[in-house]
Amino acid sequence: DDNKSQSCLMFLMHLDQELNFKDKRIRDTLDYAFKHFLAAQYPNGAWPQQFAAPPDPKEFPVQKARYPKTWSRTYPKKDYRGHYTFNDNSIADMLNVLLEAHRIYGDRKFLAAAKKTGDFMLLAQMPEPQPGWAQQYNADMEPAWARKVEPASISGGESQGVMRTLINLYRKPGDARYLEPLPRALA
Repeated sequence: DDNKSQSCLMFLMHLDQELNFKDKRIRDTLDYAFKHFLAAQYPNGAWPQQFAAPPDPKEFPVQKARYPKTWSRTYPKKDYRGHYTFNDNSIADMLNVLLEAHRIYGDRKFLAAAKKTGDFMLLAQMPEPQPGWAQQYNADMEPAWARKVEPASISGGESQGVMRTLINLYRKPGDARYLEPLPRALA
């Protein structure tokens, strides 16, 4: 949340690169962080607001976003930290880390996770009549409440951020490595 872990990882990657990848403590720290970051990704390519444990694929089916049958106007007071979360640029920040890790280390697992994130962004677009994005989604891919001030809704701010992120994912570097093959979401 709020680019805390992602910015630390970004710093460590750049430090590792600056030190010519020779500091074992930094490499061990990065290996540990990458292992857990990648374990946090949901089967559909989404990311939680906070990581607790690797997701069980049976509990998180890959499906397109949908509207709930009813919209609750009452704050449910449920734990939202495991929801698929666009709020506060969480997914965009993860995508930036993945693409930078791929650029620095050349490991295709980072690119694969980035492509999967792009796939999720397209899955998360709501259908008509309001084809935007929500701040967060439950495991059924329905807009979901988070904090009391974040009701289940389609959000102009998150929609704008997702569209900007998708454009950046498509254009990211002038480096063909990122676009060969095109992410499934963009092909």
